[in-house]
Amino acid sequence: MTAIRAVIFDVGETLVDETSAWDDWADWLGLPRFTFFGAIGGAIARGLDHREVFDMVRPGIDVDAERRTRLAAGRRPHVSADDLYPDAVPCPRKLVAAGFRVGIAANQPEATEAVLNALDLPLVLVASSERWGGHKPDPAFFGRICDELVLPGREIAYVGDRLDNDIEPAAAAGMTAVFIRRGPWAMIQSALVDPLSVGAVAVIESLVELPGLVARLASREACPTLHAGARLRIAVGTVVSPRVGQPVSLAAGDRQISAVGFHGAMPISQTFVARETARRMRRADVDIGEQVRRLRLDAGVSLSELAHMADVHRSHIARIESAAVHPSLAVLTAIGVALGADLGVRFFAGSGPRLHDRFQAAMVEAFLHELDARWRIDLEVPISTPARGVIDLVLTDRLGPLVVATEAQSQIRRIEEQLRWAGEKAAGLARRLEREDQSPTLRTISRLLILRSTVATREIAMRYRATLAAAYPAKTASVVQALTSPTTAWPGAGIVWMRFEGGRAVLMRHPPRGVDLGR
Repeated sequence: MTAIRAVIFDVGETLVDETSAWDDWADWLGLPRFTFFGAIGGAIARGLDHREVFDMVRPGIDVDAERRTRLAAGRRPHVSADDLYPDAVPCPRKLVAAGFRVGIAANQPEATEAVLNALDLPLVLVASSERWGGHKPDPAFFGRICDELVLPGREIAYVGDRLDNDIEPAAAAGMTAVFIRRGPWAMIQSALVDPLSVGAVAVIESLVELPGLVARLASREACPTLHAGARLRIAVGTVVSPRVGQPVSLAAGDRQISAVGFHGAMPISQTFVARETARRMRRADVDIGEQVRRLRLDAGVSLSELAHMADVHRSHIARIESAAVHPSLAVLTAIGVALGADLGVRFFAGSGPRLHDRFQAAMVEAFLHELDARWRIDLEVPISTPARGVIDLVLTDRLGPLVVATEAQSQIRRIEEQLRWAGEKAAGLARRLEREDQSPTLRTISRLLILRSTVATREIAMRYRATLAAAYPAKTASVVQALTSPTTAWPGAGIVWMRFEGGRAVLMRHPPRGVDLGR
């Protein structure tokens, strides 16, 4: 993990408590505050932009013009120094004192910059979306942060309270995304979606926890088990490291950091599937609504005209455009035909299933316990090309430019799929490393398969010995020796075996009895 050199903050509910600002808007619009806040909560739950709340309660309102009218009437700006959270100033000061560059970049009116610049903080960047002419979550916004700081994304931590506007796009830009769980967006979104599943590297409850967290994230040596792909959550009490099975002494105040790896590899639950489905459906509804609206406007037809042509009620199309309903394929197809557009729906194949069984976490835990310190460990590393998927473990040899894509399997259902996935993941890892490495070195990408020794897996190893040997030619004993010793050279792609004894996984030094593969 590259050292973090800069920390950039969002504004609303990260540094500033926006309660008074929203109260003032409700009063200005002549609405009961409870009604206005309820509309905001509904918009958050539906994945709508907060500006759509105004159109919900006052159809046709011009928010920018209304803001200017309020300011001209002497009403308070959206952000005031009086609204700062108690930790909003001490936290950046501690980060600056620790040697980090600190800045602020957020979706805010340009007038907010004057308020922030008056905070007597040594900020290297104060930027509003209005002045930049672009808003989060646009990737260009986060690219502009990198350009302004003259730093790659991996050397920047971004702290924000929204999964959609802050965490996902910051992580996509290669930044260390830290989710602060306060404010209505944070509370509602994190109740629906696990922040760790969408790119957050840490979840904190206040900025008091941030300086210690960033200091540890910034130092690989200080925290050797926390690398790209691992996920953290601030939790009270002693926690267990996924690397060595020992308590991690990483105090942040009187809290500690739990290195929660395996977020994509632990057994999937109905709750996870439901939350992930809801998140993806919300995003799909918003995308579909925007596409329908754009196609309709490009065609120059009204809602009523489109409703007549597609034989779909006008109000239903309006709700589709506002992402208020889940439209059926039949309705979307009819709208597409009426607008001269084709509807396409498909699944994108990934590199292996996300469903993992109860044995794999124990296998990975025991395997990590056996590794020599020469191996740097990255857990659950996502790849996007040539296929989408997640590599269980990536091992980087500190002795030389060697990286090993590692998969742990307690069973093999189809040998051809296993070999295809392994090849695609190794290729995807090579492409990911090429994108991330600013001064690329010639790397050797190798593969390792960790197999649970069962009657079924042993039978597959014997039946398809030649096929598996072609893909994993190294001897098992040589692979184990290289993994567990500080100097033994890596022998190449291979298979290691694990057996369960009394519920515990144990790394085997040789192939199981009766298996010639790897001897």
